[in-house]
Amino acid sequence: MANELAVTERLGDIEARIDEALENVNLSRAVVGESLSEILIDSLWEGRGDSFHEYAEGRFGLKKARQNQLIAFANGRKLLESATTVAAKPPSSERQFRPLAVLQTRQEKVEAWDQANADAEGDGLDEPTPAHVEAAVRRMQPEAPVPSPGQVKKELRKKGLNLKGQLVRVFDALGCLEEYRGHLDKIGKGLGQ
Repeated sequence: MANELAVTERLGDIEARIDEALENVNLSRAVVGESLSEILIDSLWEGRGDSFHEYAEGRFGLKKARQNQLIAFANGRKLLESATTVAAKPPSSERQFRPLAVLQTRQEKVEAWDQANADAEGDGLDEPTPAHVEAAVRRMQPEAPVPSPGQVKKELRKKGLNLKGQLVRVFDALGCLEEYRGHLDKIGKGLGQ
């Protein structure tokens, strides 16, 4: 009985924190994510719904996808807060954090965040924009292999595409076909067309 009362009281405190954060734009979404995470991890929702997501949607009006976004943001923010090597603040918005979600390891996320902060500093900004983070993430990801000319020819033949014919129509429509005729002939020969 005393344990149930303590859980109910604790849950009430956490729910009030979430309600306040949802109503007050100035409070960070991280507060909501951290609080939802606490309710989920400590199973405080049990007995108040068939699942955590059902409970949270019924209590706070947050769909499952939004709950997951907020929890991921809070957890990612906490990770970066404790692990960054640059004297940088953790992400202040979900938009800053979202590009990091595609990276697989903690180390990759930290490196990308540090790089985004360094890029922002180089641009004279106090914190990175989402574009800085996206650029840092792109640099972390391996480049797709460039197909060989033979692979391109084979794929074009397999799909029955006549690239030279399409280019001729485009250049003709632009009124510059004669200027590029020699280049198009070389392209056609290179593609076996």
